[in-house]
Amino acid sequence: RSRYIILSSYNHFEYAQNALMLGVEQFILKPAKISELKKAIEDVLQKISQEQETEQKKSALLTSVEEIKPIVELDCIYGLISGKSREELAKLISFLGFEAENGFCFVCSYERNPRYLLRKVKGALQEVGLNCIGDLFHTELVFFILSRNQIEMRKMSEVGHFVRMLLDELGFQGC
Repeated sequence: RSRYIILSSYNHFEYAQNALMLGVEQFILKPAKISELKKAIEDVLQKISQEQETEQKKSALLTSVEEIKPIVELDCIYGLISGKSREELAKLISFLGFEAENGFCFVCSYERNPRYLLRKVKGALQEVGLNCIGDLFHTELVFFILSRNQIEMRKMSEVGHFVRMLLDELGFQGC
């Protein structure tokens, strides 16, 4: 992003006002002292530094959130299976970025590469626009498809066929 400091001999309030509305950092009138220019440049550099620091903190925070998402997802799955309260589940699901009132579950048995299968199935379901959480649960892969609206049996069947085709394509058996 570019930053601008205007040095002008036009002493009209409207010029300065318009410049600031357009995003100019400083509007300095001539004749200006070197110390004024130096101070304006230092102020802009300080502002850039603060913005970069804020962006780095934001990026680190987003990375931290992404790192704990699998833990929250697993907690959500355990909560769905064990009967956690609706309020607790709503908080977990909201943290994951979903709005869900309905859903359904399917389970896959696996013999090899469970994490690979988990990533592939979740990724494929999310690519087609489905809100999906899933993880290893004991010796099974458990997936929940979540929706804000009522899910028709036809839609559930379509998801089942889609996953079956994906698993056949990947060479897996057992869903």
